[in-house]
Amino acid sequence: MDHRNVMIANIGKLLHEDTGDVTVTVGGENGNTQGTFLVHGVIFAAASPVFYKLLFSGKSHEPRNSKIVLPDIGAESFEVIRQYVYTAQATLSADNVVDVLVASRQFGLDALLESCMEHVSSSLDTDNVWSLLVMSDIYDLPALKERCFRFIGTRASMVLKSEQALEVPLQVMVDLVRRED
Repeated sequence: MDHRNVMIANIGKLLHEDTGDVTVTVGGENGNTQGTFLVHGVIFAAASPVFYKLLFSGKSHEPRNSKIVLPDIGAESFEVIRQYVYTAQATLSADNVVDVLVASRQFGLDALLESCMEHVSSSLDTDNVWSLLVMSDIYDLPALKERCFRFIGTRASMVLKSEQALEVPLQVMVDLVRRED
């Protein structure tokens, strides 16, 4: 019996129980849907350095916050993050992956961030490459930025004709042109 898998399964069972000690309220800004979630502070603190800082301070091991407000993340995206924190699995889709990617970067959930980047990379196309390139620049995601650069490089004649190319910040275009390959 693998203890790690047993522990993940047991923690995953807590996802659907109403035994949490921290209330997280999300949404309200930028058109994000609102929602309230009851979570286990120690589990979120263990999963994310950002949640650790939000929940615990100093030498005390008692949570300093029992309520957290995150107005810039929507309820659907936070539910994916919550699922990931409890089960080490996330249900990513074309509809949620960008928001989850941004939130996982914000909360220091590196493995989820990598999963999101893999998901996005596998769906790169001529319609989304420019917006994903700009996003990768804004959120300092060099691996995703490089994947976008490579995609553009292999389809330059088609991609550069896009109207979206005209909206890309100048410095990002300079970075693209200065690439050596």
